[in-house]
Amino acid sequence: NHLSNSDPFFLCTSIFPTSDAQNCTERWFSQTLDHFRWDRQPGVEATVFQQRYFVCNREKWTVGGPIFFYCGNEDDVELYVNNTGLMWEVGAEMSALLIFAEHRFFGKSFPGSTALDPRYLGVLSTEQAIADFAVMIYDLKRQWGSPHSAVVAFGGSYGGMLAAYLR
Repeated sequence: NHLSNSDPFFLCTSIFPTSDAQNCTERWFSQTLDHFRWDRQPGVEATVFQQRYFVCNREKWTVGGPIFFYCGNEDDVELYVNNTGLMWEVGAEMSALLIFAEHRFFGKSFPGSTALDPRYLGVLSTEQAIADFAVMIYDLKRQWGSPHSAVVAFGGSYGGMLAAYLR
């Protein structure tokens, strides 16, 4: 099978941009394990975990420019780096910095020795995930000297709900 310019599939896929994932850098953020407790849970040694995120289009972004933030959901965030056309298309037009944050307990971002370590399931919640994203955004804006940059949150399905709640 060979696609031609008259094939409807070819036309649909050529209208929507693909990601430019080679312009992304995988990074890790030292994230608070429990944003709402002042004491440790019994049996839980850690107070932080490493949350994975990707930074894309950094070379096209200027300090003070817009930041597009993808709220990771119930899968490895790398899948969304490669399949979130709207962020890439509008981000290119606006010279936006793109950040794809991974949801706690998914992909490579989990506390404990396994993704479902029962000692840590008490901190697997929508509220904790929203707090993760808020803390990450605040800290990254501070690190990059861009505290007044507008942030637009994106997501699909559960991640879309998180983006709306984050507002």
